[in-house]
Amino acid sequence: MTRLLEIDVPKFEDSFAERSMGVTHGLCGHEELSVEAVADLADALPASSVEHNRSDVAAVLKNIEHQPVYRRLLDELLDEVVPLVKGDEGGMNLREGFIFLSAPNSATPAHTDHEHNFLLQVRSPKRMYVGSFRDPLAEQLQIERMYAGHRNMDQLPDDPILYDLSPGEGVYVPPCAPHYVQTLARSRSRSPSPSARRSPRGPPTCTRSIAT
Repeated sequence: MTRLLEIDVPKFEDSFAERSMGVTHGLCGHEELSVEAVADLADALPASSVEHNRSDVAAVLKNIEHQPVYRRLLDELLDEVVPLVKGDEGGMNLREGFIFLSAPNSATPAHTDHEHNFLLQVRSPKRMYVGSFRDPLAEQLQIERMYAGHRNMDQLPDDPILYDLSPGEGVYVPPCAPHYVQTLARSRSRSPSPSARRSPRGPPTCTRSIAT
């Protein structure tokens, strides 16, 4: 059976929950991610799951796992990750999928996510930067800003790693890792992830994502 994700296992085991790393995937050309299928998905999702008119993307389709065909695709993808995660970070106990339809020549501001994420590029090139802050206090304040409900950070991370993504490539991003994105042309990416939602005061809860 053809794998959907190709991951350097020793590197992933060393990186999990600590640092980002590049991966490759086999989602390009997948029928559920065709233009027509994604348009049908947008029609099928509730209005609350379709977000328009953001400056950095043309649309976001959220929680696509509520549609059975996309739940199967997400499960097929993340089932490949389960043996690598094992019981680390509380295990994988929540799976979610998002599809990002990016506007050409746009940027997603620096932010963090609470979950483990895989951003998988499906169409057109994209640059993703994942960094950290040299000053632990500055990093803590930025993360607390995100947990307080702010959408973006108010400063860029230090020494970001550049992932120059083409279709078929992706990035694993651990929770709370500052990152930002530049879209070079119209793009579709899928971010599926097994992620641990981390609370500053509580244990992690695992989750998910997909971007196009």
